[in-house]
Amino acid sequence: GLANLKSHRQDPSGPYTATSREMLAFISSETAPDSVIVFPKPRAMRLFSGRPSLALDRASRLRQGNYICVLRGYQRGQIPEDAIRQLADDGVLQLVFRDAAYEVYAVRRALEKPSGSG
Repeated sequence: GLANLKSHRQDPSGPYTATSREMLAFISSETAPDSVIVFPKPRAMRLFSGRPSLALDRASRLRQGNYICVLRGYQRGQIPEDAIRQLADDGVLQLVFRDAAYEVYAVRRALEKPSGSG
């Protein structure tokens, strides 16, 4: 009966893992309700954190968000991790949260437009 069900139960995944719950708790408690969170799965972020969210894969569009939540090792629909690290080194982003799977950065200032673009 119940023991059989428990032995076949899969480990939690997605927003139900301990690391996801920890990250979502941080976003829910430490960001303003109108803060826009950049995340590769914006509908899930909105559902589980109550914050507006959007997916971006280009650093040039970061000014659209207040925070960026990076799912480490995830390749689709997010700004590459090496670009994130460079932006942090340049002072554009400030790390405000980290756990085993996620990094959350505050967007400190908008990126400068390259000269000649218009």
